[in-house]
Amino acid sequence: MKILAIFLVLVPYALPGPSEPMPKCKIDISKAAAETYSLFKAKGLRPTSVLGITHVSGKYHFTDKPFMAEGADACEALGFRILKLWFTKSVVGGTAYAWNTTWPTPVESLSDLAKTEHYRKVFARRTFDVFVLEAIESVQRANPTAVTGAEYDAIRREFEALGRHLLTAYAGSGKTFILQNWEGDNALAIKKFEGPDRNARIRALIDVTRARQAGVDAARAQAGEKGVQLLHALEMNWVPSKSEVFEVPLVVDAVVPEAVCDLYSISSWYTKIAGNEAALEEKLGLMRARAPASRREASRFMVGEYGAPESIYTQAKNAYGDLEGDTGAVQLRVTKNQVEAALRFGARYSIYWELYCNEWRKSATPKPAGVDAVNEDLNGFWLIRPDGTKTPTWHYFRELFRLEQAGR
Repeated sequence: MKILAIFLVLVPYALPGPSEPMPKCKIDISKAAAETYSLFKAKGLRPTSVLGITHVSGKYHFTDKPFMAEGADACEALGFRILKLWFTKSVVGGTAYAWNTTWPTPVESLSDLAKTEHYRKVFARRTFDVFVLEAIESVQRANPTAVTGAEYDAIRREFEALGRHLLTAYAGSGKTFILQNWEGDNALAIKKFEGPDRNARIRALIDVTRARQAGVDAARAQAGEKGVQLLHALEMNWVPSKSEVFEVPLVVDAVVPEAVCDLYSISSWYTKIAGNEAALEEKLGLMRARAPASRREASRFMVGEYGAPESIYTQAKNAYGDLEGDTGAVQLRVTKNQVEAALRFGARYSIYWELYCNEWRKSATPKPAGVDAVNEDLNGFWLIRPDGTKTPTWHYFRELFRLEQAGR
């Protein structure tokens, strides 16, 4: 399937509110953003058409709004037009969007979930052009090492129904919806298994991936893409660079060649370590080499997760001696380097993890449900900290979007 470009009049946006002063930082944030922006210009791309952000499972909140809406507000205010959300039945009554949120019941399928008030209101926002949905099928398989014919059909039908709904409900909106799995290698948990079990689990992931893609293909064939686009992505997380060895079968080697998908995504966490960022371009290149021959355009590859947890840069994982003692500056440099590595490759999207941090530090005692975390509790996957301060990386993204808006 050829990936279509939708040419509609985009809603102009202005960065709302007064500009905020830059925080103290050992990096000149404006200069860093200008360097990255020059790469976007050289590629003929807009930062808002490539850079996205995830909002899920934050351990703190600031308003009395439903948590999904609060995060969407904050992403919108910063200038992002690409938003990644968790999209599985487990969000109903779960922790992904728990703050100030009630859900209707029952929610029986993914298409039911898309029709709930929280998703509908966010999907309807004119400022967001792309939604990346971590969409997990509702089908409960009897055996994790096999996919029966009935299970394959049920998965295909669920994605077909969801796809038809999105293509119909948002026709003419100019929006793109991307349905992706969660980190294929982690989902396989392949290190726990040997021999035939390993091979069977890989075969099952191939079958599930094909069923999801078949559902998306059928939805497009039936509903058409009338001013709206629907895509399916296969995500993986263990893609070796030259300095990494994995002694188990990998999705990139065993599944990608067998799965003709619209897009291929990497959840890239080796590159969060200061000094490793350039490996992201290498990893994307290996994914491209393993993809079916009809799927090797750079624009079919995306970075579904990347980030830079601020807390680790107080430790030995900071390779940048000139930034010693400034964890926000290291987070910014590691983020910038990853953005630029993906941009050099030509990745279609790069989705930052994330707006509010979702991870407790090992040394912290998790707060009870309904109690906000504080800065010291968390690993630092954030643009906005629990105390409300904004990181240098927040200002870097804002400056990138300001430069785009100014047309410089």
